[in-house]
Amino acid sequence: MNRVLLASLCLVILASVLRSTLAGMSMDQIRQAMKMMRNSCQNKAKASPELVDGIQQGQFPDDRNLKCYIKCAMGMMQSMKGGKLKPEAAIQQAKMMLPDEVKGRVIAALETCRNAADGITDACDVAMAGAKCIYDTDPEAFIFP
Repeated sequence: MNRVLLASLCLVILASVLRSTLAGMSMDQIRQAMKMMRNSCQNKAKASPELVDGIQQGQFPDDRNLKCYIKCAMGMMQSMKGGKLKPEAAIQQAKMMLPDEVKGRVIAALETCRNAADGITDACDVAMAGAKCIYDTDPEAFIFP
């Protein structure tokens, strides 16, 4: 009888851990991860802090370093690879990582912007087109380092 009780208790604990793991990250965890991405990509792309700060407010000036910063961040988020947007990978990441309150809106924006960079060959320009489209589609659900 004690073994049945212990096994049941273990199953309940395991189910609870799995549920919290599958629920995605909290917004605080996402902000911490984005801070690390930002530091790495900002140093790599030599983008000015002011321009990087402006992204979250929808400011996308035609600045090469900023475009390449966005490319670096999108690469780290696995939403871009080989100079191309990877909407399926971005959607999978959103499903796994984002909290429920923003997940659906972010996925909808990613779907809308799936072809935002069609015809663009420069990888940094591709990244800028994708990020700008997502912001323009749903500024309140836009999350970027």
